This record gives sequence, structure tokens and C-alpha cells, in this order.
Amino acid sequence: MSALLDGNNVVTGSSSLPAGLAKAMLASLELLRTRPALAKRLRRNTTFVKAKLLAAGQPSGDSAFPVFGLDCPGKKAAMVLSHRLLATGIYPSCIRYPKGSEWAFYRFAISSEHTREQLEHLVAALSG
Repeated sequence: MSALLDGNNVVTGSSSLPAGLAKAMLASLELLRTRPALAKRLRRNTTFVKAKLLAAGQPSGDSAFPVFGLDCPGKKAAMVLSHRLLATGIYPSCIRYPKGSEWAFYRFAISSEHTREQLEHLVAALSG
């Protein structure tokens, strides 16, 4: 719990968690308690994608964390990757900031519900 709260600007200086965050945390804990296979599948999916990307020369950060970003150094590279992802049915989340910057990155979130085929498509698209 402290890892979630430490340095989090949403809750810093607050006497209590925002109601939505508290409810989401309780729902998450209940899912983990009643459906432990979800966490196991998420770990398996995350490990699969990150190991394949690493083997392809695309390190994606902590192998235990199911969210990762991929830098796109310019608009053209971002568009090429976007088209490659869209062609496989993946709808990329392109993030650009600060305003006016050419730098962009894509953020990907692996789910327990992604199929192996979907994960293989992601790895193939990102590996180029």
C-alpha cells in the first residue's frame, strides 16, 4: 500500500484516499482473493511479452510490471509504428508531451485477458 501512496500527487497531503481510488483498490483485492488465476495469468502474459521483446533487442523495463512504454524519436517513426500496430488490430496509445515536442512514446498495458495470439502480434509489431 505504501508503494502506491508514496510520491503520488493524487493523495499527497490528503487525510484520506479519494473514494474512487479506495473503491477500486477494494474491488482489486476482492478479485485477487476470489480469482487468483487472474494474477497468475497476468504474470505469465507479462513475462512472455517482456522476455520476447528483450530477446528482440527491445528492453521494456521491470519484467514484473505489466505496463511499459516504447520511445518513438520522431513523428515519422511514430506513424510507422502506429500503422504496424493498427494492421494487427492493436490500437496504440501515443503520448506526446510537452506541447510542441517531436518526442513521443507509446504506452502498452498487458492484461490477464490478452490471448497468446494477441501478445504474439504485439511482440511482432514492436520487434519490426
